Amino acid sequence: MNKRKFLKHNAVYLFISFLFAILLFVNANATNIKNNVDKINNLATYDATLHDIPVQINYDSSKYFLSGFDNNVSVYLTSYNRVRLDAEKSEATRHFSVIADLSKIKTGTITVPLRLQGLTNGVNGQVDPAQISITVERRVSKEFDVTPVVNQEQLGAHYTLDDVSVSAKKVRVTSGGEMIKKISQIRATLPDDVDLQQNYEGEVDLKAFDEAGDEIPAEITPEKVYLTVGVKAPSKTVPLIAVQAGTLSDKVEQANLTLSQDTAVISGKQKDIDKISQIKVAVDMTGITTKRTISQALMADNVVVEPSKIKVTITPVMKAK
Repeated sequence: MNKRKFLKHNAVYLFISFLFAILLFVNANATNIKNNVDKINNLATYDATLHDIPVQINYDSSKYFLSGFDNNVSVYLTSYNRVRLDAEKSEATRHFSVIADLSKIKTGTITVPLRLQGLTNGVNGQVDPAQISITVERRVSKEFDVTPVVNQEQLGAHYTLDDVSVSAKKVRVTSGGEMIKKISQIRATLPDDVDLQQNYEGEVDLKAFDEAGDEIPAEITPEKVYLTVGVKAPSKTVPLIAVQAGTLSDKVEQANLTLSQDTAVISGKQKDIDKISQIKVAVDMTGITTKRTISQALMADNVVVEPSKIKVTITPVMKAK
Protein backbone atom coordinates (compact mmCIF):
# COMPACT_ATOMS: atom_id res chain seq x y z
CA MET A 1 0.00 0.00 0.00
CA ASN A 2 2.82 2.41 0.84
CA LYS A 3 4.60 1.44 -2.35
CA ARG A 4 1.46 2.13 -4.42
CA LYS A 5 1.07 5.58 -2.81
CA PHE A 6 4.72 6.32 -3.50
CA LEU A 7 4.37 5.48 -7.18
CA LYS A 8 1.20 7.50 -7.45
CA HIS A 9 2.86 10.57 -5.90
CA ASN A 10 5.87 10.22 -8.21
CA ALA A 11 3.61 10.06 -11.27
CA VAL A 12 1.95 13.35 -10.25
CA TYR A 13 5.32 15.01 -9.78
CA LEU A 14 6.54 13.74 -13.17
CA PHE A 15 3.41 15.04 -14.87
CA ILE A 16 3.74 18.47 -13.25
CA SER A 17 7.46 18.62 -14.21
CA PHE A 18 6.57 17.74 -17.79
CA LEU A 19 4.00 20.56 -17.95
CA PHE A 20 6.56 23.06 -16.62
CA ALA A 21 9.09 21.90 -19.22
CA ILE A 22 6.58 22.41 -22.02
CA LEU A 23 5.67 25.89 -20.73
CA LEU A 24 9.34 26.90 -20.52
CA PHE A 25 9.98 25.65 -24.07
CA VAL A 26 6.99 27.49 -25.51
CA ASN A 27 7.93 30.68 -23.67
CA ALA A 28 11.53 30.54 -24.89
CA ASN A 29 10.46 30.04 -28.52
CA ALA A 30 7.87 32.81 -28.29
CA THR A 31 10.58 35.14 -26.97
CA ASN A 32 12.93 34.23 -29.83
CA ILE A 33 10.20 34.75 -32.44
CA LYS A 34 9.29 38.13 -30.92
CA ASN A 35 12.95 39.17 -30.91
CA ASN A 36 13.34 38.20 -34.57
CA VAL A 37 10.18 40.09 -35.54
CA ASP A 38 11.40 43.09 -33.57
CA LYS A 39 14.72 42.94 -35.41
CA ILE A 40 12.96 42.89 -38.79
CA ASN A 41 10.64 45.72 -37.77
CA ASN A 42 13.63 47.75 -36.57
CA LEU A 43 15.42 47.51 -39.97
CA ALA A 44 15.52 50.96 -41.70
CA THR A 45 13.63 51.18 -44.96
CA TYR A 46 15.07 53.63 -47.50
CA ASP A 47 13.08 55.07 -50.36
CA ALA A 48 13.46 57.50 -53.25
CA THR A 49 11.25 58.91 -55.98
CA LEU A 50 12.96 59.47 -59.33
CA HIS A 51 11.41 61.81 -61.89
CA ASP A 52 11.81 62.21 -65.66
CA ILE A 53 12.88 58.61 -66.23
CA PRO A 54 12.74 57.91 -69.99
CA VAL A 55 10.58 55.08 -71.28
CA GLN A 56 12.34 52.64 -73.59
CA ILE A 57 9.81 51.60 -76.23
CA ASN A 58 10.45 48.39 -78.12
CA TYR A 59 8.92 48.66 -81.62
CA ASP A 60 9.82 48.52 -85.31
CA SER A 61 10.96 52.11 -85.90
CA SER A 62 11.47 51.50 -89.62
CA LYS A 63 7.73 50.86 -90.14
CA TYR A 64 5.90 52.80 -87.43
CA PHE A 65 5.75 56.33 -86.01
CA LEU A 66 4.67 56.87 -82.39
CA SER A 67 2.93 59.93 -80.95
CA GLY A 68 0.52 61.12 -78.27
CA PHE A 69 2.44 60.00 -75.18
CA ASP A 70 4.72 61.38 -72.46
CA ASN A 71 8.12 59.74 -72.81
CA ASN A 72 9.09 60.40 -69.15
CA VAL A 73 7.70 58.76 -66.01
CA SER A 74 8.40 58.64 -62.26
CA VAL A 75 9.78 55.58 -60.43
CA TYR A 76 9.36 54.95 -56.68
CA LEU A 77 12.14 52.79 -55.17
CA THR A 78 12.43 51.15 -51.73
CA SER A 79 15.15 49.00 -50.15
CA TYR A 80 16.67 47.92 -46.82
CA ASN A 81 20.10 48.39 -48.46
CA ARG A 82 20.98 52.05 -48.81
CA VAL A 83 24.05 51.42 -50.99
CA ARG A 84 22.03 49.51 -53.58
CA LEU A 85 19.28 52.13 -53.51
CA ASP A 86 21.79 54.95 -54.02
CA ALA A 87 23.29 53.09 -56.98
CA GLU A 88 19.88 52.94 -58.66
CA LYS A 89 19.20 56.61 -57.88
CA SER A 90 22.27 57.78 -59.80
CA GLU A 91 21.95 57.85 -63.58
CA ALA A 92 25.64 56.95 -63.90
CA THR A 93 25.32 53.68 -61.90
CA ARG A 94 21.69 52.81 -62.58
CA HIS A 95 20.88 49.28 -63.77
CA PHE A 96 17.14 49.47 -64.36
CA SER A 97 15.14 50.80 -67.29
CA VAL A 98 11.42 51.35 -67.88
CA ILE A 99 10.12 49.24 -70.76
CA ALA A 100 7.03 49.50 -72.97
CA ASP A 101 6.82 46.53 -75.33
CA LEU A 102 5.14 47.26 -78.66
CA SER A 103 6.98 44.57 -80.62
CA LYS A 104 3.70 42.78 -81.48
CA ILE A 105 1.44 45.83 -81.76
CA LYS A 106 -0.02 47.14 -85.04
CA THR A 107 -1.50 50.56 -85.85
CA GLY A 108 -4.02 52.35 -83.64
CA THR A 109 -4.22 54.03 -80.24
CA ILE A 110 -3.37 51.51 -77.54
CA THR A 111 -2.72 51.34 -73.78
CA VAL A 112 0.62 49.73 -72.92
CA PRO A 113 1.72 48.55 -69.44
CA LEU A 114 5.11 49.73 -68.20
CA ARG A 115 7.54 47.42 -66.44
CA LEU A 116 10.88 47.75 -64.69
CA GLN A 117 13.75 45.75 -66.15
CA GLY A 118 17.17 45.10 -64.63
CA LEU A 119 16.39 46.38 -61.13
CA THR A 120 19.09 45.40 -58.58
CA ASN A 121 18.29 42.56 -56.15
CA GLY A 122 17.05 43.90 -52.84
CA VAL A 123 15.52 46.99 -54.43
CA ASN A 124 11.78 47.20 -55.20
CA GLY A 125 10.18 49.66 -57.57
CA GLN A 126 6.89 50.98 -58.90
CA VAL A 127 6.33 53.00 -62.09
CA ASP A 128 3.99 56.00 -62.14
CA PRO A 129 1.95 55.89 -64.29
CA ALA A 130 1.76 52.12 -64.57
CA GLN A 131 0.67 52.35 -68.22
CA ILE A 132 0.64 54.85 -71.08
CA SER A 133 -1.50 55.47 -74.15
CA ILE A 134 0.34 55.56 -77.49
CA THR A 135 -0.83 56.24 -81.05
CA VAL A 136 0.88 53.99 -83.59
CA GLU A 137 0.82 54.93 -87.29
CA ARG A 138 2.56 53.85 -90.45
CA ARG A 139 5.75 55.87 -91.03
CA VAL A 140 5.54 58.40 -93.91
CA SER A 141 8.08 60.98 -95.16
CA LYS A 142 7.61 64.15 -97.23
CA GLU A 143 9.45 67.36 -98.17
CA PHE A 144 8.28 70.72 -96.78
CA ASP A 145 9.35 74.35 -97.21
CA VAL A 146 10.88 76.07 -94.18
CA THR A 147 9.14 79.24 -92.98
CA PRO A 148 11.18 81.72 -90.90
CA VAL A 149 9.10 83.29 -88.11
CA VAL A 150 9.90 86.53 -86.25
CA ASN A 151 7.60 88.00 -83.62
CA GLN A 152 7.21 91.73 -84.32
CA GLU A 153 7.05 92.38 -80.59
CA GLN A 154 10.73 91.36 -80.35
CA LEU A 155 11.78 94.37 -82.45
CA GLY A 156 13.34 97.22 -80.52
CA ALA A 157 11.44 100.50 -80.39
CA HIS A 158 11.25 102.09 -83.87
CA TYR A 159 13.25 99.22 -85.45
CA THR A 160 11.90 97.53 -88.59
CA LEU A 161 12.61 94.19 -90.25
CA ASP A 162 14.94 94.39 -93.22
CA ASP A 163 15.51 90.79 -94.30
CA VAL A 164 14.82 87.30 -92.90
CA SER A 165 16.33 84.09 -94.30
CA VAL A 166 17.18 80.47 -93.38
CA SER A 167 20.10 78.26 -94.36
CA ALA A 168 17.84 75.46 -95.69
CA LYS A 169 14.83 76.20 -97.88
CA LYS A 170 13.41 72.63 -97.76
CA VAL A 171 13.61 69.80 -95.22
CA ARG A 172 12.49 66.17 -95.00
CA VAL A 173 9.69 65.48 -92.51
CA THR A 174 8.68 62.07 -91.15
CA SER A 175 5.47 61.47 -89.19
CA GLY A 176 2.45 59.18 -89.00
CA GLY A 177 0.41 58.64 -92.17
CA GLU A 178 -2.58 60.62 -90.85
CA MET A 179 -0.53 63.06 -88.78
CA ILE A 180 1.57 64.27 -91.71
CA LYS A 181 -1.58 65.33 -93.58
CA LYS A 182 -2.22 67.95 -90.87
CA ILE A 183 1.15 69.67 -91.24
CA SER A 184 0.86 73.10 -92.87
CA GLN A 185 4.20 74.69 -91.89
CA ILE A 186 7.73 73.85 -90.79
CA ARG A 187 8.81 76.85 -88.76
CA ALA A 188 12.25 78.22 -87.90
CA THR A 189 11.29 80.58 -85.07
CA LEU A 190 13.43 83.32 -83.56
CA PRO A 191 14.04 82.44 -79.85
CA ASP A 192 11.79 84.33 -77.43
CA ASP A 193 14.71 85.81 -75.46
CA VAL A 194 16.16 87.71 -78.45
CA ASP A 195 15.64 91.50 -78.42
CA LEU A 196 16.12 92.75 -81.98
CA GLN A 197 18.14 95.95 -81.65
CA GLN A 198 20.78 94.59 -84.00
CA ASN A 199 21.06 91.91 -86.69
CA TYR A 200 20.69 88.29 -85.52
CA GLU A 201 22.20 85.04 -86.77
CA GLY A 202 21.91 81.75 -84.91
CA GLU A 203 20.92 78.08 -85.03
CA VAL A 204 17.25 77.41 -84.25
CA ASP A 205 15.08 74.30 -83.91
CA LEU A 206 12.60 73.31 -86.61
CA LYS A 207 9.05 72.36 -85.59
CA ALA A 208 5.96 71.24 -87.49
CA PHE A 209 2.59 73.02 -87.06
CA ASP A 210 -0.96 72.62 -88.34
CA GLU A 211 -3.16 75.44 -89.66
CA ALA A 212 -4.40 76.25 -86.15
CA GLY A 213 -0.83 76.77 -84.92
CA ASP A 214 -0.70 73.57 -82.87
CA GLU A 215 2.56 71.62 -82.91
CA ILE A 216 2.51 68.27 -84.76
CA PRO A 217 4.82 65.41 -83.67
CA ALA A 218 7.40 64.86 -86.42
CA GLU A 219 11.01 63.96 -87.13
CA ILE A 220 12.66 66.71 -89.20
CA THR A 221 15.93 66.38 -91.12
CA PRO A 222 17.92 68.50 -90.49
CA GLU A 223 16.62 69.24 -86.98
CA LYS A 224 18.09 72.78 -86.96
CA VAL A 225 18.84 75.58 -89.43
CA TYR A 226 20.60 78.94 -89.25
CA LEU A 227 18.18 81.85 -89.05
CA THR A 228 19.38 85.28 -90.18
CA VAL A 229 17.37 88.39 -89.27
CA GLY A 230 18.36 91.84 -90.52
CA VAL A 231 16.88 94.91 -88.86
CA LYS A 232 16.84 98.61 -89.64
CA ALA A 233 17.48 100.98 -86.78
CA PRO A 234 15.31 104.07 -86.24
CA SER A 235 16.26 106.82 -88.70
CA LYS A 236 15.44 110.32 -89.88
CA THR A 237 16.58 112.84 -92.47
CA VAL A 238 18.44 115.95 -91.29
CA PRO A 239 19.79 118.99 -93.18
CA LEU A 240 23.50 119.49 -93.89
CA ILE A 241 24.94 122.90 -93.05
CA ALA A 242 28.30 123.94 -94.54
CA VAL A 243 30.51 126.00 -92.24
CA GLN A 244 33.97 127.43 -92.73
CA ALA A 245 36.84 126.24 -90.54
CA GLY A 246 40.52 127.08 -90.41
CA THR A 247 42.03 130.42 -91.49
CA LEU A 248 41.20 132.21 -94.72
CA SER A 249 44.07 133.40 -96.86
CA ASP A 250 44.63 137.16 -96.60
CA LYS A 251 43.98 137.25 -100.36
CA VAL A 252 40.49 135.77 -99.98
CA GLU A 253 37.53 137.90 -99.09
CA GLN A 254 35.18 134.97 -98.54
CA ALA A 255 34.44 131.47 -99.80
CA ASN A 256 31.27 130.00 -101.25
CA LEU A 257 30.67 126.38 -100.19
CA THR A 258 28.41 124.14 -102.28
CA LEU A 259 27.46 120.67 -101.01
CA SER A 260 26.73 117.78 -103.39
CA GLN A 261 23.53 117.16 -101.40
CA ASP A 262 21.60 119.08 -98.78
CA THR A 263 20.46 116.26 -96.47
CA ALA A 264 21.66 113.01 -94.91
CA VAL A 265 19.98 110.11 -93.11
CA ILE A 266 20.99 109.27 -89.55
CA SER A 267 20.16 105.97 -87.81
CA GLY A 268 20.73 104.54 -84.35
CA LYS A 269 19.03 104.52 -80.97
CA GLN A 270 15.98 106.74 -80.85
CA LYS A 271 17.29 108.75 -77.90
CA ASP A 272 20.45 109.64 -79.85
CA ILE A 273 18.55 110.49 -83.04
CA ASP A 274 16.25 112.82 -81.12
CA LYS A 275 19.24 114.93 -80.04
CA ILE A 276 20.29 115.71 -83.62
CA SER A 277 18.49 118.31 -85.76
CA GLN A 278 21.24 119.03 -88.30
CA ILE A 279 24.79 118.05 -89.25
CA LYS A 280 27.43 120.71 -89.69
CA VAL A 281 29.96 120.10 -92.46
CA ALA A 282 33.13 121.89 -91.42
CA VAL A 283 35.38 122.77 -94.38
CA ASP A 284 38.98 123.75 -93.65
CA MET A 285 39.76 126.86 -95.68
CA THR A 286 43.39 127.18 -94.63
CA GLY A 287 45.60 128.06 -97.63
CA ILE A 288 42.85 127.69 -100.26
CA THR A 289 42.97 130.43 -102.91
CA THR A 290 41.58 128.61 -105.98
CA LYS A 291 38.33 126.83 -106.75
CA ARG A 292 38.35 123.11 -105.96
CA THR A 293 36.13 120.14 -104.99
CA ILE A 294 36.97 118.00 -101.96
CA SER A 295 35.53 114.93 -100.24
CA GLN A 296 34.28 115.61 -96.73
CA ALA A 297 33.30 113.07 -94.04
CA LEU A 298 29.91 113.34 -92.35
CA MET A 299 29.81 112.60 -88.62
CA ALA A 300 27.40 112.91 -85.69
CA ASP A 301 27.47 111.62 -82.11
CA ASN A 302 26.40 107.95 -81.52
CA VAL A 303 24.61 107.52 -84.86
CA VAL A 304 25.37 106.20 -88.34
CA VAL A 305 25.28 108.81 -91.11
CA GLU A 306 24.36 107.89 -94.67
CA PRO A 307 26.15 108.82 -96.84
CA SER A 308 29.36 108.83 -94.84
CA LYS A 309 31.01 111.32 -97.25
CA ILE A 310 29.90 114.06 -99.61
CA LYS A 311 31.54 116.35 -102.15
CA VAL A 312 32.08 120.02 -101.29
CA THR A 313 32.90 122.60 -103.94
CA ILE A 314 34.89 125.55 -102.60
CA THR A 315 34.80 128.79 -104.58
CA PRO A 316 37.02 131.53 -103.07
CA VAL A 317 36.07 135.14 -103.67
CA MET A 318 39.31 137.13 -103.93
CA LYS A 319 39.84 140.55 -102.43
CA ALA A 320 39.88 143.50 -104.77
CA LYS A 321 43.41 144.66 -105.66
